[in-house]
Amino acid sequence: MTYKTIRYLTFHISLLLLMLFVCAVQPVKANAETDSLRQELLAAQKNRDDEKESLARERLMVTHYNNLLYDSLIAEAYPNMKYFSDHQDWEHYYYVWRMLVSAYIYSGKNNTALREVKKMYADAQRRDNMEGIAMASHVMGISYFNMGYYDEAQKSFERAINMTKGQKNEAFMLVGLYGDYCELLSAQENFPLLKSATDGWWEALMQWGRNKGMKDEETAETVFATFCYVAKARAERGLKNYDAAEEWLEKATHNAKLYGEDSDEGYWHHVVSELGELYFEKGDYGLALKYNDELLKWINVRDIDSEVTGAKQQRAELLMKLGMYKDAALLWQEVNEATRERNLKDAKDQLNEMNALFRGE
Repeated sequence: MTYKTIRYLTFHISLLLLMLFVCAVQPVKANAETDSLRQELLAAQKNRDDEKESLARERLMVTHYNNLLYDSLIAEAYPNMKYFSDHQDWEHYYYVWRMLVSAYIYSGKNNTALREVKKMYADAQRRDNMEGIAMASHVMGISYFNMGYYDEAQKSFERAINMTKGQKNEAFMLVGLYGDYCELLSAQENFPLLKSATDGWWEALMQWGRNKGMKDEETAETVFATFCYVAKARAERGLKNYDAAEEWLEKATHNAKLYGEDSDEGYWHHVVSELGELYFEKGDYGLALKYNDELLKWINVRDIDSEVTGAKQQRAELLMKLGMYKDAALLWQEVNEATRERNLKDAKDQLNEMNALFRGE
């Protein structure tokens, strides 16, 4: 089956948001939280309380990020980075820089993101800051991945993994890093390496849970574990180990249903998408179509344009296998038109971005 998820941006966003959620503040109504934090920042500056000022700055940037307020984050990143640099707080300095690069990525400005992350990487190298190099390598990998430069992305992710090992926040950083690396390996259809990488992901995930005082069985029911189960199933499916793939998807289904199939938090659509792929390859087209029904229902309720085209492509291929050629042809027409429009939009956005970069030089 040729269907692949269109880019994987939803996956990247979910992982990074969850990482920030664990690390800092829970997402709340953006305006109220932002106003409150600005007041805290002003009070800390008035009282010359560096500790409280650092915390307010960090939380303000995280709040922008978690609420997808990328314009605000981009505008305020460098002043905050200067503050952390002046106070020799390199951990938060690179943390904010990483959020800045991510904001460009999720705003569709991949060329700008790549330029920015190369500056970040050079800066971390100059300071011989291993954690900064690891963070830069991670988001550099995402930038290359989204631009379709898979070989460069793989090198960046693997460098990030190697640089992260032994760092203070090793397990925390590796959980998200392995997630993105496994998505790349899936897109490359490098299933032997994907299977191996999910073992490293699982090890990091368990250690992350232990660091938070969680039992392994509790960690195994987190959303992170659901993503890992799906990746493990994808690897086994690619290696034609269908029974093993089913076992991993049973675990993923269990986790997703803990949140409820209609919940955004459980990421049920990732599970049913992989279930549809598995049963397509096994030749059970009726069951595959059932899961595609669930996938389209989940996507349509949320009006997620970035994922609906891939789901329709999956459905068109299923209808072909079921001999429903007329319905399949109509869907293929929709898919081709949507793809053409998306490519035109991407090309226009890229041209606008390059023009903006040119004017800024």
